Amino acid sequence: MIDLDAINSDIGLTFDDNQGTPWTDADIERLALMYFSMPRPPNSVMAERMGRTVGALQTVISRVGMARPGDKLRACLGVGCQGQRKFFSAGVNNRICGRCERDPVMGCAA
Repeated sequence: MIDLDAINSDIGLTFDDNQGTPWTDADIERLALMYFSMPRPPNSVMAERMGRTVGALQTVISRVGMARPGDKLRACLGVGCQGQRKFFSAGVNNRICGRCERDPVMGCAA
């Protein structure tokens, strides 16, 4: 089991430190460590440890497609993102995020 208190105390994080700041890849990776740990902490606990609100936490989990243990954070190669947005994918064969998959332009390529 991951010692979440140790992670936060090592970097001196308090609840208000990150509010209003963009999520970095390191933030998302740190969230993934907590999200995929067993047992998974409640969203309120993860949000507090990340210095974010529960709403912000739920939004980033949804946007990056955090769903399955073992998935990796990868750049989307879709027309809409063009490598600028990252999401969790199952493998190198999955390089288009859900937003780009629903884009009508991508539908023409299928």
